[in-house]
Amino acid sequence: MASSLLCAVGALAVPALRACGPNEVAAVHSMASGGGVSTEDQQVTGLEREVMMAAWKGLDPYNILGPMAASGTKEDPNLVPSITN
Repeated sequence: MASSLLCAVGALAVPALRACGPNEVAAVHSMASGGGVSTEDQQVTGLEREVMMAAWKGLDPYNILGPMAASGTKEDPNLVPSITN
């Protein structure tokens, strides 16, 4: 039963694959919108978009980047941010 069904489907698929236009030239259809491939900047959404927009402005909204390290001397101490400040 299954083999006869597959043979019938195959027989129907071959003419569909050979579909030609009015000049006997195979019709080619593109699924693309014509705008090209979108970049990562155009596809990003949600929280990732907020972080990317802040990075473009030079901000670090969620402390993703490490703190600026100082030399660690008495004159230039390395300050550690606290949760209570």
